[in-house]
Amino acid sequence: MAINTWLDGAYRPLRRASVWGGGYQPLKRALVWDGGQYKVVWEAAASYYDNFERPDGSPGSNWFRRPYGNTAVVPVISGGSLRAAPTPTNNQNNQCSGVYLPQCTTDDLAVRATVTRDSNGLSGGLLVGCDQYIAMGLAVSFTSATAHRGVWSIVNSNWVRRVDTALSCTTGDVIEVTRVGTYYSVYKNGVAQTNWNDSTGIVPRGIGNRGGGYHGHSDVNLFGSANYGMTIGDITIYDIVS
Repeated sequence: MAINTWLDGAYRPLRRASVWGGGYQPLKRALVWDGGQYKVVWEAAASYYDNFERPDGSPGSNWFRRPYGNTAVVPVISGGSLRAAPTPTNNQNNQCSGVYLPQCTTDDLAVRATVTRDSNGLSGGLLVGCDQYIAMGLAVSFTSATAHRGVWSIVNSNWVRRVDTALSCTTGDVIEVTRVGTYYSVYKNGVAQTNWNDSTGIVPRGIGNRGGGYHGHSDVNLFGSANYGMTIGDITIYDIVS
């Protein structure tokens, strides 16, 4: 719910509020008493950023990581980027995902990242509108690989492709996925690439389904040669405020 304030002859959405406590402090949430309980009427827009500039290994306690296959393959920091951990067994490929646990405050949100390696024939991409276990949400895979490309809904941990399209990216590209209302849109370097209208509400929205993150892929061929998919050098997850 938004609070409007009168400004320049019109009511406009309140984006930032402060309270006095020996100095002005940002107000994060406003509540009103309706006679039976307090109700939230306004929350400050959220914005989170991670640049992975720390030692290699786990990205830390702000991330929940989920393997799909070998349990050793989860998102890890490697050289300042987030990527899928190496697949440890020859002739295997494994996917994984990770969600940033602090969530946005509204259903309209965006996830943006800088690419540090392209998919190289595997998959990799962004998650938006996820719960804390990545059982719900939406994934976008930036690859031309037929089996993995496009836009996928995630419901009860089942991935179903909703848009079958090749989405390319290369080092230095800025990719972004937004959710506004029922529309999910995909951008690369600010240019729209594809979209999907979840008009029947397949992907849950609401509190608990406002997270963002990353999904990755690694493999090893029969002869032990390793490969991995798209990596990102930073990620921003934020509320879209009109």
